[in-house]
Amino acid sequence: MGKKAKTPPTTKCCSMCGRERPNTDKFFQPLKRRGLSAECRDCRRARYRRWKAIEQAEPETRRQLRAEMKAAAARRRSHINDDGTKQCIGCKNSFPATGNFFYIYGRGYMDGRCKSCRNDSCNANYRERVAKMATDQAREDPKICSRCGSQKPFGEFPKVGMICKACKKAYHTQWRAKVYARVCWKCGESKPPNEMQQGQRRSICKSCFQARTKKQCRKCGKYKALTREFWQPEATAADGFRNDCLECRAKRDAAKYEAQKSDPLYRERKAKNAGRWYRNNLEYARRRQKKYAAKPEVKQRRQERDAERRATDPEFVEQNKRRSHEWYQANKDRVSEEGRARRAARRLANGDGRKRPRDRSILKYATEIWQPRSPALRGPAQ
Repeated sequence: MGKKAKTPPTTKCCSMCGRERPNTDKFFQPLKRRGLSAECRDCRRARYRRWKAIEQAEPETRRQLRAEMKAAAARRRSHINDDGTKQCIGCKNSFPATGNFFYIYGRGYMDGRCKSCRNDSCNANYRERVAKMATDQAREDPKICSRCGSQKPFGEFPKVGMICKACKKAYHTQWRAKVYARVCWKCGESKPPNEMQQGQRRSICKSCFQARTKKQCRKCGKYKALTREFWQPEATAADGFRNDCLECRAKRDAAKYEAQKSDPLYRERKAKNAGRWYRNNLEYARRRQKKYAAKPEVKQRRQERDAERRATDPEFVEQNKRRSHEWYQANKDRVSEEGRARRAARRLANGDGRKRPRDRSILKYATEIWQPRSPALRGPAQ
């Protein structure tokens, strides 16, 4: 036998005014596929008149009336009494309908329980969950995995399901490799996501990407060898180098310098940054400067530049004399010791026979810092 159809109630309570009226279309508006409306016709007409008055009002007044309507709707949903109080559904006590006693959620909706009852309920639920988890973990009875068929402890299974954690992880890995697999445009093979390159180069696999010997500059578009001769290293880049070659970077820096070199703030900032870098990398800067100064072409340019300045700039000559005098005054002992060592080494190398007792003590040091100019006195080549 089929189920009996439910008879609709004869009366219905309006959701706005709360009055109980006959459940007919004379007092409630019919709705499509939903029976009758929840509010009576009188409340519905009143709401329409309020909405029409709001739409015809000035913009400032319209915003104020809309805010008042939203606040009134929030009070109705929160079941706030006319005297501004609200009854808690937990402890049945009435409190002022403010945020001090009730939690307020989005769009002004106020919680049905007071803060004390809500906190007690949350704490009780938390204790219940913790106790259940402790009970489940304490269970020692084994469980059979429906995928691998092995019998494992209860702790090796998730909260829900008959598949153990290891099988579930392996299945998820296989599923992800199959669903999210991509084809490498270079080798044409379909590979899982963990073997494909990430970021902007998602269409090439890692093995093909690392096997590259050339790279295209994003500025000039030229292909150049993937070495430090053409590219600046970058630790965060996928291949260890920047996307623009050194030539393009040099052009960009030169153009930037030409545009800002007349700005005193730029020169001051540049000098400040350079000084800070030099202090932070003192040993490296000294090694690099010493290596650069030892080049023959650098020495030749420096000699030509100094000779030209000495011939045309008397102030440069005086400055060098002053520096030399200051250095000599600060290093007299060192100059005297090195001078004695050079003279002793020269005498011993020329064989003049004038040996002094102190010559033997400084002979080892002297031969290291001085070599005779005459090829005949230098001895056989090593």
